[in-house]
Amino acid sequence: MRVILDPRIEAISTIQYLSNYSKIIPFPLLNKEKSVYTDSIDTFFSNMKDHKVLSITEKLATQGFVFDAPYYFAYNLNTQWKLEADIENNYLGTRISIKDAEEYNEAIKDFIKKSRFEEFIEIGKTIYNNAIMEVCDQIKSINAEKELENYFRQKIGESEIILSIINNGNFGVWNEKNNRKAIIIGLMGQLEKVKINTLYIRSLSWHELSHSIVNPIIDNLENIINRYELLFIPIKDKMEQCAYPNWKTAIIEHLIRACTNRLILKYYGKEQYDKANKKEYENGFVYISSLLKALEKYEMEENISFSSYIEKNIAEIMENLTPAKEHQLS
Repeated sequence: MRVILDPRIEAISTIQYLSNYSKIIPFPLLNKEKSVYTDSIDTFFSNMKDHKVLSITEKLATQGFVFDAPYYFAYNLNTQWKLEADIENNYLGTRISIKDAEEYNEAIKDFIKKSRFEEFIEIGKTIYNNAIMEVCDQIKSINAEKELENYFRQKIGESEIILSIINNGNFGVWNEKNNRKAIIIGLMGQLEKVKINTLYIRSLSWHELSHSIVNPIIDNLENIINRYELLFIPIKDKMEQCAYPNWKTAIIEHLIRACTNRLILKYYGKEQYDKANKKEYENGFVYISSLLKALEKYEMEENISFSSYIEKNIAEIMENLTPAKEHQLS
């Protein structure tokens, strides 16, 4: 996987930093501690503190346009900073209205032009390149796409890792027009001596890239899945704390975590597998044990793709969903 710094992602982070975005959301997604990089933002954009894009960012955040959604938006901007996603038939349509998307897009373009943002990126290239080289050196042995393709028995498509300097979060995004996928990794303000946990990055890559396979499957099976919506009630509070507000999203996240943990078992062994399962259970993903059992059956059926297996067996899988006891996770 190639590692890059994407000006579109950095633009969104910068706009969020300059706005009150981090005061609106209940999670510390931006590192606003004083550093060489935050000083450079404060200095370079000192005359942009009243730009309309900041108030729009805040307004959208109060409406739930947070976490991965702004980055998904940015990843679907073209080189002229114009949004190319078909919002009505796209994930973005579940997070932002067409009217708000058009308004936000125009405000971003205006900010980019008036702030000379591309000049800001150009000035910092040496710093960015050092961080990129350090990360590349640490993840050169990771081949998450191939590992996922082998597991799902389906093509994943081209993907990349995008470093985001002041971001504390990690998100998966994709551009349907170009069939490109990316994992955004927050460096939390680090620009020197970047340390990467390869197990963490590998499992994060598996998780985020899996969305491009799992989300469409669950979308197509939503009618069946919604028959079991009462199972959301016991986990609702914990899921909402993780920004998973409904049953369908919770099932997507359960299934992706189960797939990721099966890969952890394959590449890192049972001790790490048990730790991963325990962690997910403690985070509220109590149905993961049932899904792990379903995946064990899938792995034994060698001549069927993941999509076909889930579609064929979804009724049985949902019928067997039961909250695990902690001792049942290993």
